[in-house]
Formats: sequence, C-alpha cells, structure tokens
Amino acid sequence: MNWRDIFKSKKKDILKELNQKIDEINRVLKQNEEQSNKISRVQYKTSLDLISKVTKMDSTLSEAFDYKRKYELEEQERDIQSNKADMLTEVLISIIDDIDSVYDNDDYTASWKALHNAWWDRISNALSKAGIFEIDVLGKTFDPSLAEAIDIIKREDESHINGNLREYMPYEVIKVLKRGYALEGGKILRKAKVITVKERV
Repeated sequence: MNWRDIFKSKKKDILKELNQKIDEINRVLKQNEEQSNKISRVQYKTSLDLISKVTKMDSTLSEAFDYKRKYELEEQERDIQSNKADMLTEVLISIIDDIDSVYDNDDYTASWKALHNAWWDRISNALSKAGIFEIDVLGKTFDPSLAEAIDIIKREDESHINGNLREYMPYEVIKVLKRGYALEGGKILRKAKVITVKERV
C-alpha cells in the first residue's frame, strides 16, 4: 500500500469520526432544544397559573372590601334606626309617666281620665308592637333586678297608700310610682319605681 492509499484510508476514518461527532452534537442540541421547549411550556403554564391566582385573589379582596363596606353601611343604618327607636321609646314612656302623674291627681275629672286611659292604651299597644312590655311588679314580691324601691312603709301604714286594709306580704310591691319596661327577650330598659312593704319587726 502506497502513501496515497494510506492517506485516503486515514481521510475516510477522520471524516467518519467527524460525522459521528457532528451527529452526537446534533443529538445533544436536539435534546437541549426539547428540554428548553419543555421548560418554556412549564414556565408559560406556571405564569398562567400565577396570573389566574393573582386575578382570583384580587377579585376575592375586592369582594371582601365591598362586603366590609356594605356591612359598615348597614351597621350605621341599624345604629341610626336603633337610636330613633330608643328616642321614641323614651318619649312614649315619659308620656305614660305624665299620664300616670295626672291620673293620680285628686282633681282629675272623669272625662280627662277616660281620655288619658285611651292615650295610655294606644301608647301601650304601640310599645307592645315594638317588642317593649311593661314589667308586672304590682302585688308581687319586690325584685331588685326589676324594680327600684323609692319607699318602704311599715305594715301598719299600708292603708295610707291604697286605702286597702287587706293583709300584705313582707316586701310586697303595693304601689308603682313609675312603670318599668323590658324588651321581649328580657332586657330591662327601665326598672319600675315602687313602694314596698317592710317586713314586720
């Protein structure tokens, strides 16, 4: 074999080796491209998920703020209505106090008494519809959670209060000076002001 043949053989081997290396490089490049595309798809999907979550979070926060604002406005409206109801209740109860004070006057005429009774019935019915009721204490044992004792009389002085000579029980409420009122659920709006009987010594 002469030098030309040897050179051709070597050249062929070198070209073959180069082609193999080029194929290997192309294979690696293709793998890298596929991996890069896969990473890009994952990044794109992750970005979409993140955008979706941020959008959802923003929507949730907006709804929360809207609900908070709506609740605050409703709370303000409830406070306004409650204040109006408290004021109306106070006025109606004070009118009943005035009616009672005039009713107990010795100079009170029958016609005025009838008119005041009608007024009291109307106001009492209005309070009842609003869930406000008179506390029933007359003739019952004094309860400090429901009434305030303005005066305590001796048993022998009972007839001076009601002109009634019947036997009263110790601590019995024998006269209501100002009516007490409570809500339907039991909350006390105002304790009754009463006169009660002292226990016999």
